[in-house]
Amino acid sequence: MIGETAAWTRRLRARSRGQATTRVSAFYTSRESNSELTWKDAAERIARKIQKVRDETWISTENVGGKDVPVNRTDAMAFLGGAQNTNEECYLFQKAARLFGSVFVEHQARL
Repeated sequence: MIGETAAWTRRLRARSRGQATTRVSAFYTSRESNSELTWKDAAERIARKIQKVRDETWISTENVGGKDVPVNRTDAMAFLGGAQNTNEECYLFQKAARLFGSVFVEHQARL
């Protein structure tokens, strides 16, 4: 625990000095252990998990009135934006969500 705290403190100090960190902490609940990954490995792991969920839950057509209609979506992912985003950021956020095939896109600005 002390070693983990020291590593966390070093990363925070590096960020406060404007230095980029080259590694990120990852916690695996299945293995109950901490480890460090490079940013590239972390991004690739996230991309693989998103792709796996999307592929497993992809809906290409839906039967409407006895006729198959293309829908090309996944119902397994949702995106939630923040109220402090600009219009341009919201637009890009929505486009990214649609590229993933998600139909559930919400943000707090309308609440």
